[in-house]
Amino acid sequence: MATQHDDQPLIILYDEENVSEGIESCTRSLVGKIITQKQIHVNSLHNALSGIWCNPKGFRMEETAPKSFQFFFEEEGEAQRILKGSP
Repeated sequence: MATQHDDQPLIILYDEENVSEGIESCTRSLVGKIITQKQIHVNSLHNALSGIWCNPKGFRMEETAPKSFQFFFEEEGEAQRILKGSP
């Protein structure tokens, strides 16, 4: 719910359940930036990372800014394994 009065700042209230879901989702994710001059083909990147990371369960990715991505995993252990550099 968002409310705003005259010159007052906009206040947005989130349901606790929505906040909890967002926090849980982020604990099972990693953020990365691809450093290149070339255009990035998202599907190709997804397929390449899936193979490199041994097809992590529930892997999906979202572009958060140009060439910056958030990688989501079904299990937190998958994100931790990848962060440690394990295949």
